[in-house]
Amino acid sequence: MRYLFETIFNRVKGPLERFFKTDIDYLGRSSTWTLAGNIVGMAVALVLSFVYARYLTKEFYGTYTYVQNLINIALIFTLPALGTSVPYAVARGAAGTLRYFTRIRFLLGFVGTIILLGMGIYFLGENNDPVAWALIIASFFIPLYATRGIFVTYWNAQKAFKKRVTYTTIVKIITGIGLTGMALLMYFWRPPLTIGIPLFILVYLTLLTTIEWVFSRRALKHISHDAPVEKDALTNGTHYAAMSFLPSLAYRLDIPILFAFLDPTAVAVYTFATTPVRQLRSILKSISGIIPPKIATKPLRDLAHTLPPKIFKSSLILIIPTLTYVLLAPWFFSILYPRYMESVIFTQIFALSIIVYPFIVFSQVLTSSNSIRLKYIENIVGAIIRIVLLYTLTSLYGILGAILALVISIYATALLHLVLFTFATYKLPISR
Repeated sequence: MRYLFETIFNRVKGPLERFFKTDIDYLGRSSTWTLAGNIVGMAVALVLSFVYARYLTKEFYGTYTYVQNLINIALIFTLPALGTSVPYAVARGAAGTLRYFTRIRFLLGFVGTIILLGMGIYFLGENNDPVAWALIIASFFIPLYATRGIFVTYWNAQKAFKKRVTYTTIVKIITGIGLTGMALLMYFWRPPLTIGIPLFILVYLTLLTTIEWVFSRRALKHISHDAPVEKDALTNGTHYAAMSFLPSLAYRLDIPILFAFLDPTAVAVYTFATTPVRQLRSILKSISGIIPPKIATKPLRDLAHTLPPKIFKSSLILIIPTLTYVLLAPWFFSILYPRYMESVIFTQIFALSIIVYPFIVFSQVLTSSNSIRLKYIENIVGAIIRIVLLYTLTSLYGILGAILALVISIYATALLHLVLFTFATYKLPISR
């Protein structure tokens, strides 16, 4: 099998390099493991979503999704974007930056603990016990949860993609098995939401934080305690945390807005419409994750002339899988999610967001070059567009409005990435 893959790859490498004018050999070595990991991850997510659709009621799944979203909102206050520049710093040899930011994120996790406890007390006052107790339980996991992804950052920066994919795949499989077991337990036990939702959250966070911390500890052992920390890392990280706060909030407001205007059932329908597309986008996200170590060492003036054609060609190619998914979605849902056939039209519309995903690379270049002012503009303007569209269109058109808001805001943000990249690189000469 490996020989067959290498034969095919060697045959198509030349034409692909001429078309994209890039190092296909690097992308091939890097994204082979990334793609393999994502195939396994998608398989786990597919099985898990099938189990959820088959064995959990819409009310249970919608409420569980709502709680997860509130946990992620609390995590925003732990400033995850503080470590945005860490992969680039580690790739440049300042590995101590990762250890330094891990300690900071752990301490900031207690801010998330306080916020979740506050949310829990609020929902107790609102007599929403399932959400309240789930949030109170989650609050104790936040310090460890806030340090998630340490090993991913380290192995990506070291270009050790095989190790990164191996560890992330193990995390997905173990948590997937645990959550599948919980869904089956909920189906046969039929506990009230007040017991079922908190228990589900408890098992999920216990599995996830334990496994992630074990692998993160292994990665940190490769970094000496006196390893160099990149100068201005905290200053730049503070800027990224400030500029990313509003966009992170905007990204997670769709579920709370739907929950407020409609109900848990609508949240479930919306989630099943968006999840398959987000799984496809996650493949692209993982592939784009191998780009930072490459562009971190490239002069901005070179990227100004070589990058745009590659991005536009990538977007053109993505039209094919997008249209394929749109055509196959009704068949796909009828087999796996027959109870969610009303989600089909929504998932078909949301799939259009896949086409412009490569534009995220323009944003990665701004991050790598520490274009702080442009990143502020990018994040704040993009967040405002998303929040305004989500609130307005969801209040008017319900689930359809939320889907349209996502697609329009994604295209607007992609255009913004291009405009700011063009501004940052305007009239830069090509290096010799």
